[in-house]
Amino acid sequence: MPQDAIFFPGARASLHTAFHLCASSTLLAWDLLCLGRPVIGENFSHGALSNRLEVWMDDAPLLIERLHLADGRLASVAQYPWVGTLLFYPRQRSPA
Repeated sequence: MPQDAIFFPGARASLHTAFHLCASSTLLAWDLLCLGRPVIGENFSHGALSNRLEVWMDDAPLLIERLHLADGRLASVAQYPWVGTLLFYPRQRSPA
């Protein structure tokens, strides 16, 4: 199982994940971001994180999600130290 990405205070990171699907595709994926190390009381007090997550079906966007955090301003994630997105797209059945 993939682990969440941990962003330490002072990190400056930019991530871009894109899934390009066709009608016969199945997708099960997740994107987990940990802001600091909250178990030991360390938070993402400074630095910058830009995250972009995309899902495309036959060149049409199904999801475009963007997150930008900077300098400890975590209001856009309700001050939570973990941010996660679960994605599931079932394969489309062919007509019989």
